[in-house]
Amino acid sequence: MPWSSLLEWWNLIFALPFGVGLLLGAGFALTGLIDVGGDAGGDDAHDAGDADHDAADSDHHDSVLKDILHWFGVGTGIPLTLLLPALMMAWGFAGLTVNHLLEPLLKIPLLYFPISAVAAVGAMILTGRFASFLARKLGIFDETPAPTRQDLIGCSGYAVFTITETEGVANIRSKTGDIHRIACRVQPGHPPIPAGTQLIVVGYNHDSGDFFVEAHPFAIEPAATQQQELRENQQTQIGGQTH
Repeated sequence: MPWSSLLEWWNLIFALPFGVGLLLGAGFALTGLIDVGGDAGGDDAHDAGDADHDAADSDHHDSVLKDILHWFGVGTGIPLTLLLPALMMAWGFAGLTVNHLLEPLLKIPLLYFPISAVAAVGAMILTGRFASFLARKLGIFDETPAPTRQDLIGCSGYAVFTITETEGVANIRSKTGDIHRIACRVQPGHPPIPAGTQLIVVGYNHDSGDFFVEAHPFAIEPAATQQQELRENQQTQIGGQTH
């Protein structure tokens, strides 16, 4: 492929992102903006997850968009400073390659450009999925999504402070085994739940932005170690605040 042909529109649309992606990747690597530490990846994933969960409550279409972006590796814990250049280069390289292969056969750019574009999108998806798979296998990034509000309903935990009809705080163990500190209250007409009482999450109050909890029907007296953990939790916050 002659260098001059890269300026033709059917090649430029692939060549330009490839060049920009190459420069971005080199720039991020040289300046140290690419952070492959597990903490950074995990925090990004959880922060993004919280934002996505809030958006999903207001608009179902955001959930569809999130699923689409996930196919390209977005939201899997991989920093965008690493993922974006890789996706841009995958788009450019695949598109230019298919253009070069089909040009002698189909001659007319309008015939082979759509095929090249589809191939380029496929290359981006493969790049995103492979990067996510590799990072997960190597343990570089944390791809565990933050739980949604719905995920915490039915989970159990302990009251950190006394929970009343107006306020309360509890530590809840999610289905993945993580501890999350939540703002909660009992439903109107229910008695307060003393600190240290085992409880279960029964619903979410969209008006106040906190959870409804009840004393666990099969509650057992907390063991000494659990009592100690409760006292420590009152001094330090365990896990993230779930919104």
